[in-house]
Amino acid sequence: MKPSIALQSHRAAIGRIVEAHRARNARVVGSVIHGTDTDGSDLDLLIAPTPDTSLMDIAGIQVELEKLLGVTVDVVMPKALDAAEVTVKMTYHLHCQFIEQQLHGGQGRQRSGLIAFEPSPRYLSRMN
Repeated sequence: MKPSIALQSHRAAIGRIVEAHRARNARVVGSVIHGTDTDGSDLDLLIAPTPDTSLMDIAGIQVELEKLLGVTVDVVMPKALDAAEVTVKMTYHLHCQFIEQQLHGGQGRQRSGLIAFEPSPRYLSRMN
């Protein structure tokens, strides 16, 4: 089912679910708002958290809405949109760092089951 159809059928219930999880001002973003959603699209919902909103509330909103609507739901907050840009930049820099280490043999060390690489001076000079 297209998320836009599910949204039309359950608009009031969506608001109630969001408010029941200590959030407010649910807004639809993404392909649904642009009218380009398809049967495989998800519903992107931007919410305004309150000081009491927890990560469990966000997860609860997502789970309950997916159950109600029968479509995948992504719940995001305004700060998360800013953080997404930062995440992309950090991922790029970590990828560059990893490639640098693979090509030029940096000092890898084990930390909590993950490999953490020390950047080489050459890599660091390109970061500035």
